[in-house]
Amino acid sequence: MRITTLAAGLLLAGMGFSSVAAEAVAVDKAALVGDWCFYEQEGFGSKLPEKIDINLAADGNYTWVESAFKQTGEWELDTDGLYLAKVGNHKLLSLNADLLELKRGSVMRFKKGVCGDDMFSSQDITEFHNGAAMGKLAPLEEFVNKGIDINIQDWNKMDTALIQAAKFCQTEAGKYLLAQGADKSIKNGDEKVALDYAKASSFHNGCDEMVSLLAD
Repeated sequence: MRITTLAAGLLLAGMGFSSVAAEAVAVDKAALVGDWCFYEQEGFGSKLPEKIDINLAADGNYTWVESAFKQTGEWELDTDGLYLAKVGNHKLLSLNADLLELKRGSVMRFKKGVCGDDMFSSQDITEFHNGAAMGKLAPLEEFVNKGIDINIQDWNKMDTALIQAAKFCQTEAGKYLLAQGADKSIKNGDEKVALDYAKASSFHNGCDEMVSLLAD
């Protein structure tokens, strides 16, 4: 089941997921009205890409759209910051030109307007990499057709989709990724490339076909 960033954000806030402390700032409510793209959150020294459209309407209602998930409710700006009825208070850290920073556990960054079609969230990256790990070509093709960077790395192990395919001996996924321009020389956070995992897979005691594919 896909966990929405809204749900994950509430969980992280409850766990104390935080960044450098900052004071709230005062702004006029009218400056917040309109469409905003939630594009990044940061905490514990990590930055996660996001892709969530939020509309703050002048009548005091908001809409939160994250993939197939949609939430509506009321919003208000008060001395505690930005209040979203079904989420809670967010400290307003800054509003400069078309950029907005809020804090609720993690620091949440927004830019004015709707999110672009070429943007991908941390959840998207996970789904793309999971497709490689499970050998499912459909999600790989879907994200490639949407324009995802074939070599995009996750925020945890710094794996690429090709490394994920090699870890689980998914040769067909590996062939597809290489045909789309995947770079087999990229190292992850453990300083290993895809070939290293194909040679010594803890799940399959090695994967000769993948080794041959990556060694060429």
